[in-house]
Amino acid sequence: MFQYDVFLSHAADDKDEVDRARLILLEAKFRVYCDRHDDRQLDRSKVSAATANTLKDRMRRCNAMVYVATRRAPVSKWMPWELGFFDGVRGKILIYPVDEAALKAARNQEYLSLFKILKPGRLAEQLKHELDDPMGVFHELIDQPFFAKADEAMTAAYGKRLSEIRPSDLGRITRLQNEMWRAWLRLWGIST
Repeated sequence: MFQYDVFLSHAADDKDEVDRARLILLEAKFRVYCDRHDDRQLDRSKVSAATANTLKDRMRRCNAMVYVATRRAPVSKWMPWELGFFDGVRGKILIYPVDEAALKAARNQEYLSLFKILKPGRLAEQLKHELDDPMGVFHELIDQPFFAKADEAMTAAYGKRLSEIRPSDLGRITRLQNEMWRAWLRLWGIST
């Protein structure tokens, strides 16, 4: 379904920290997109439509974003933009502080608290857990009555939830199909 498991969002000045995180994920058999390695021709030193369009295309091909939080991340030109775009397109964002100082800095950036902040260390294990249990990331969606008011926000929430199901998980697919069918019946005033 996705070309990459992870889009690695990072500050260009944090090459060493990012390369360590990337190597950990590659060794754990994750398919990782990192622009420094996969699109070397991009000029991230300035904001341009061409670079933004390439990054948008790559983000759409990724299942999740790992936002590599470092002391330099808050001054990145691209990271906040990538975070916002990915949140709108996919929504599965995990903040990975590379050390305790980065964890403290991440907690001080208010908008990062909107997403799950991982603990420094054991990146691959934490990511595997989050991708294997996507409802853990979107636990707040489980009990929401989808299509209750047939509004756009609820439709988008259902789409997010549906995109998290692996094709091989027939039980969850069947439960969601039944839930969606009941919601449509309620929407049209047909009792179930």
